Amino acid sequence: MTYVNEPKWNIISLLFVVAASTMLVVNGDFSNGRGMALLVIAWIPLIVGVITLAIYGISRLLFKKYNWIITLLGILFLLNASIQFYLK
Repeated sequence: MTYVNEPKWNIISLLFVVAASTMLVVNGDFSNGRGMALLVIAWIPLIVGVITLAIYGISRLLFKKYNWIITLLGILFLLNASIQFYLK
């Protein structure tokens, strides 16, 4: 339980999931899409990751425990969205 509340492990795990979900989104089949739409879709995991990190940083200032829940919710949202984009 000691690793769960450490900022280093939360940030590393979030960055790993952002990289993995970006690869999923980029490798998805968007044959009917055009250039700019594909560019915007490819940036979605990075934007969600940055927003999650910002919320995590603010929560570290306000609360001392249970900050890992924000990271977990961000990871679950990223995985859900990227898998949906990949399977579409």
